[in-house]
Amino acid sequence: MAASGDRPPKRSRKDPSDPSGTKEKTTTPFEASTCKLVEMLATLPTLRESQRHHLLDVHTQFVKLRKTLQNLRTRKAEASVEDYQLKSTRFKFELNVSDQLYGEKKTEVDTLRENCKLAIALMQEQIRKQVVKVIDLEIDSIQTRLQNLFADTTILTSHTLAILDPSADERQAHDVYRIWFDDDEHAATLLKHSGFANSTELYEFLFKQETQANPPPPADPANGVPAPVAYFRPNNPRYSVTATSPAATTYFASIKALFRDSWDVYAQVESDNEKTLKVSKLIQILRAERASEQTAMDVDDIQEANNNTLKETVARAVAAEGKKIRTKLQKDLKSKNGDRGGTKPAASLKKKTGQHPKKPQQPNKTNPKNQPQRGKTKGKQAAESDDDSSKGTRPRKNAKNSSTRRGKRSKRRGRR
Repeated sequence: MAASGDRPPKRSRKDPSDPSGTKEKTTTPFEASTCKLVEMLATLPTLRESQRHHLLDVHTQFVKLRKTLQNLRTRKAEASVEDYQLKSTRFKFELNVSDQLYGEKKTEVDTLRENCKLAIALMQEQIRKQVVKVIDLEIDSIQTRLQNLFADTTILTSHTLAILDPSADERQAHDVYRIWFDDDEHAATLLKHSGFANSTELYEFLFKQETQANPPPPADPANGVPAPVAYFRPNNPRYSVTATSPAATTYFASIKALFRDSWDVYAQVESDNEKTLKVSKLIQILRAERASEQTAMDVDDIQEANNNTLKETVARAVAAEGKKIRTKLQKDLKSKNGDRGGTKPAASLKKKTGQHPKKPQQPNKTNPKNQPQRGKTKGKQAAESDDDSSKGTRPRKNAKNSSTRRGKRSKRRGRR
């Protein structure tokens, strides 16, 4: 039995040799950034596997924060333009009045309409200013979270590297990052996308975190207890590590790869993808325009007065449509006759086959079984009909003949 319903369309198979049929997968900016980071961390032998996993998790958070910060700055640049209408405040309002009132009070109605337009423009401008303020708050919040992430990563990475480096003192783990941030050139390299403008801001932020976690004793100048201050770069600094120490070199390479190089790769790939998309859209538009121009030229060539090609095309199209219409009408007639239950009449049967139509069988009125017997209840009649049906389909003889035979048999037995 065939299944009913529409069959799914056949899948078109693409030619593997056709370069236009296969689309290359575009690498996302995050994938490119992650691959770059993994490649650079693999070149650092002093890093443990747990440290690499931690830096990859930090990379995910860092990219999310940087992307959010980028979107917020783009929105702020759009909304900071004067008289810029936000999408949520774009609506059309008209002060409608009757024709009779407008004819009588035309000047007053025009003045009221202008006042409504000015009020709407003023409202939109006030909303725009408030939205810009909210965006500034969001930028400050993301900036603070980014600074927290950079500071926590700096403390944790420098401390773990000082533990693994035999030449470094674990108690002087802060020298692992101070040796780089005290230099302006290296500090600019590491702090490019960290949210800090310079190393002084970083030192103040670290000092604030440390005092909140471990509050220092209150200052007592009389007893020689000075007030705690943040670290600042001395004139002649001395460090417990050198620039060639394994802990210092690994810290510089890992932080640079994580907070600078990874985001540079992300931004570059994102820009390349946008440019590629623009070029592909431009090519599609140009190809569509050229295809439409060629089609228009072909139609102009066909539409001539004495063009045999056009006449043959029209004739074939008309013949095909006529065939479809006739086929549809025949199917409709057949379906209508089938719904009415039409059969061949008796006259047609006599003429064609010479046979008479079979008459429907009528019940035998002379059979006493079909007639209800008097004096018996319906239950007894039903029981007798069941007994008769169980004996088979052999016709039963008259009761009179059966009784005479029984009498003869009895007499014969008596004579013997």
